[in-house]
Amino acid sequence: MGRGKPLCLTETNRILADPIAPHPLAIMPFRSSGPKGGVTEDPTRTQGELLEEIASLRTRIEELELSEAKHARAEQQLNRALQKLWFLVDACPDLFFLKDMELRYRLVNSATAAFIGRDEADILGKTDRELLPEEAAVACQESDRRALRERRTVVTTESFGDRFYEARKFPIVAQGKIVGVGGVIRDVTKRKRAEEARQESEGWYRTLFENTGAGTVIIENDTTISQCNSEFERLSGYPREEIEGKKSWTEFVVQEDLERIKIEHQTLQHSGDQALRGCEFGFVRKTGEVRKIHLAVNKIDGTQKSISSLTDITDRERTEEILRWKTALLEAQIDSSVDGILVVDGYGNRLVTNRRLIDLLQIPQETLEDQDGASLLRYVRGLVKDPDAFREKVAYLYGHPKEIGRHEVVFRNGMVLELCSAPVVGEDGHCYGRIWTFTDITPRKQAEEALKNSEALLRSIFEASPAGIALVVERRLIKINRSLSRITGYSEEELLGRTTQHLYVSDEEFNYVGESYKEMERDGLAMTESRLRRKDGSLMYALICLSPVDARNIKAGVIATVLDITDRRHAEMALRESEEQYRSLVSNMHDAVYRSDLEGNLTFTIPSAARLLGYSSVEEVIGMNIAKNLYLHADDRDKLLEILKEQGKITGYELTLKRKDGEPVIVSVNSHFYRDRDGNVVGVEGVFSDITDRRRAEEALKESENKFKDLVEKSMVGVYLLQDGKFGYVNERCAEI
Repeated sequence: MGRGKPLCLTETNRILADPIAPHPLAIMPFRSSGPKGGVTEDPTRTQGELLEEIASLRTRIEELELSEAKHARAEQQLNRALQKLWFLVDACPDLFFLKDMELRYRLVNSATAAFIGRDEADILGKTDRELLPEEAAVACQESDRRALRERRTVVTTESFGDRFYEARKFPIVAQGKIVGVGGVIRDVTKRKRAEEARQESEGWYRTLFENTGAGTVIIENDTTISQCNSEFERLSGYPREEIEGKKSWTEFVVQEDLERIKIEHQTLQHSGDQALRGCEFGFVRKTGEVRKIHLAVNKIDGTQKSISSLTDITDRERTEEILRWKTALLEAQIDSSVDGILVVDGYGNRLVTNRRLIDLLQIPQETLEDQDGASLLRYVRGLVKDPDAFREKVAYLYGHPKEIGRHEVVFRNGMVLELCSAPVVGEDGHCYGRIWTFTDITPRKQAEEALKNSEALLRSIFEASPAGIALVVERRLIKINRSLSRITGYSEEELLGRTTQHLYVSDEEFNYVGESYKEMERDGLAMTESRLRRKDGSLMYALICLSPVDARNIKAGVIATVLDITDRRHAEMALRESEEQYRSLVSNMHDAVYRSDLEGNLTFTIPSAARLLGYSSVEEVIGMNIAKNLYLHADDRDKLLEILKEQGKITGYELTLKRKDGEPVIVSVNSHFYRDRDGNVVGVEGVFSDITDRRRAEEALKESENKFKDLVEKSMVGVYLLQDGKFGYVNERCAEI
């Protein structure tokens, strides 16, 4: 089957009759059965009877011709339907082909021939290995064999050059046996690159049509078949000698149809009608197979006999059923297509409008009811953003019926459709119409626009970033931003094309950063610190972040971000030195620093506090409740808080705490509330000192003073104390004296 050539049935042999010469049956003498079943001429027949019989036979012949004509019309209708289907397939931009079991091409459409770049005659009979590059051929044949092996439709995505194609391969089954593989291939490059949901390509089916035959028999009044032709032999499966004079026609009728056919036959015998037409019944062959038969019966004038014509319509009905099913399937596939489809004839009348197109364009019912394509064109013009340009493009294609057109149309609602139009051209070169496909590319356009905006944004970020950014390929600088020039002191011309090695203070630093490439390949991102040397020779500490341009191909390049952290490193060094001094100071302090929340839970302290309270580490006391675990008298904390609320701070306040072993510790506390950034009180912080020994010494001194005073008072000697020439103290004895 060539490009543009429709599918067709094998032509049925036509009954040829010379309108001038008598029909061969008209000059045959009438024969009847002899005594032993032989055939003899009947000399008693008059010329008139013979003419009547001839007329009856002519009538039968006309019926046969009429039956064949009906059959031919059915075939013509079938051919036209198949031709229409093939025009759709051949005009389709998708690749369509059929291969035999050896994977040789047996059928291709125009798109397939154009894709391969050869004429159809140069493709048919060849395999993919003879037509395509080795890699593409291997991929195609592998999916072909998979479809044959798994006996189901296989969907794969195959690449050819820089294009991607979705291939649907399916086994071709005839009479229960796989006879080849078919395929529909669609270019899905744009959809794949724009991450649009891919859709299944439409499949197109082909079917074989069986020839029909007719059998003729002469039936006696007692239903016996007295004569039959060779077609009836073939139809019944019995040889002539087993039929004539031995078989009744009732033996060939299925039981459920027998009573009905008998009544109709008897009605014909006893009525004035000469013929019984249009009767159908189940015909039982010798093998038991039942065939569907169209029966036409004519009475033979002057006799009790009748002549019956049996046309096997089983295959025709099956073919019609298959055609109805295939047509329904094709219409369903067209309706389920992701693209809108419109088919118009050569006069601009709409033949096919699928559901997707109706939904895309929201076509109103009154427009659908008008089969004139101009009505739909006017409706669409009212939807597009530039109706004049749309009209010009459509008019140009209709004015050039054999041209293929593809363009984008922007609608007022923001939708963007890609219109592809191709002519439906027959094998005779005649243009029968045009097929339009409407693909919604709005998401793709939006993605492209977003990509442009993203690229512009990235360029702005690249140039405006305070961090140095570079594109590095095989550790050679390909592109840098202004910040990297500023950080390193080198101009763009001095850096581009050079390796990054000359920026490092040593080869060891260069190799150390090189190890981060392994981490980047594994995790998709790597971050490290290194020392670089500026153009003026000064040392710079840098934080370097590496990420691949394409994670699947590191050789495609690496984006390196360089951040000058010299000041931060110096600050960190100063901070570490300060922290060391702080830790040394804190570790050697005798006073204890603390902080607690409003509930009295200790949140911070230093080692001297833990030692003072008898604990081994700071961690042991952090989280303790001061009132419950550290105060000797828990209500002392409430008193301290009351003073803080009144005075805002407290200085030299004495408290008695308890050590881990329960021993009391007297401390002097300086405390105040501390607040968060919003000024809210969140806790208490302060310093407390151990004054236990001092307090004990004071008590001992006081006790000693009391004892001495008591001793002096009781002394028999007068004692006095002079201060600045005056008596500061005299005992009783001195006063008596």
